[in-house]
Amino acid sequence: MKLTSIAILIVTCCLAGCTLPNSTTTGTPTPGSLNGNWQLVVGGFPVGVVFATTNGAVSGLAIMQAPVPQYCRAGVPCGFPEVFLGGNLTGTVDESGNFTLTASSSYPSTFTLTGNVSGSGLTGTFSLTAGTSTDSGTVSGTYIQPIDGTYIGVATSAITGASLSVTAILTQGSTPGSNGALPLSGTVAFGGYNCFSSTTVSTGSAVLGEAYGLTLVPTNTSSSVGAEGGVSPDAKTLTFDYAVFGGGCAFDDGTGTLTRQ
Repeated sequence: MKLTSIAILIVTCCLAGCTLPNSTTTGTPTPGSLNGNWQLVVGGFPVGVVFATTNGAVSGLAIMQAPVPQYCRAGVPCGFPEVFLGGNLTGTVDESGNFTLTASSSYPSTFTLTGNVSGSGLTGTFSLTAGTSTDSGTVSGTYIQPIDGTYIGVATSAITGASLSVTAILTQGSTPGSNGALPLSGTVAFGGYNCFSSTTVSTGSAVLGEAYGLTLVPTNTSSSVGAEGGVSPDAKTLTFDYAVFGGGCAFDDGTGTLTRQ
């Protein structure tokens, strides 16, 4: 199993050479607000953005949640979304929810979003200019509620077929890290696992859009656990793949689903 989502986000941001707003708000958005964690679909491609809005001024870091081919990074011309690796989206949103946002990438390219946000959804269009090339299309978006609370479910090992009870107590931070993602902290307990039971959510665990990743450090063992998956828009359901590294359960992996209580 490949644990790639969060790594891709970090690499993408580093390639773009971008910075972040200092803070954001992750509560339920009000009409005309772009605050918090959003999952966008831009021309068919997933984009995670954490927006901050202050007195109508909007800022956020656009991250394409898709692999960037090596030949694009080597400077060979290629198409959207590779030509836009990420950048600071800045602009405005009015009281009716109409917004215009623009960002520049180091490719170089210029990316513009226009549309309307209402409650937990947005619609609009995008335009992209990279050298003499242009692209345009539609944009849609969904607000992702914060991952916060106690989640309980079952993980199933792909190696042994065993079912493990899982209890995760998670808290989502309000300030994005250097990769544009919002940090996650907490603990995750595994019931009926013969290698370890309790783990701590390590620094670097984060959520961006509908994708999240966790690095778990078990108590009193040299093992580590990587988990990644998706969060539902209401944040009531977390799906995940996991893999164990080191210790007596090394190379164990599997899948699971957690539900917020």
